[in-house]
Amino acid sequence: MPIHDVSMPESVTIYTDGAVSGNGTAGSCGGWAVVVVVGTGERELSGAERGATNQQMELRAAIEGLRVLDRPCRVALRFVKVPGHDGVELNERCDRLAVAARERLAAELAQIGRPVSRSAPPAR
Repeated sequence: MPIHDVSMPESVTIYTDGAVSGNGTAGSCGGWAVVVVVGTGERELSGAERGATNQQMELRAAIEGLRVLDRPCRVALRFVKVPGHDGVELNERCDRLAVAARERLAAELAQIGRPVSRSAPPAR
């Protein structure tokens, strides 16, 4: 179905964020999060990866948000930098989810004795 087909019933808004400690280093921990809004419904997802950059986590969040769509929807993909999240509720939620995912991974790695880079301040 063409992306501009006006018969598609729903529009989608996807909020994303990535959070990385040790951005760009071998021991970095990255978290990503997404809140997908379809009509009045919301779905949130988050995850984490080792050895990631902040940009990779931002893109992973967008990819995972698109992946959960189970029917044709109007999707306008825009990456909007929200300064310090600026109090935007769903951006703030994504930030909390991404940081929590990153910290869970860092804790799991610490338990098994795998080093986690903290050489740079957390990138958000």
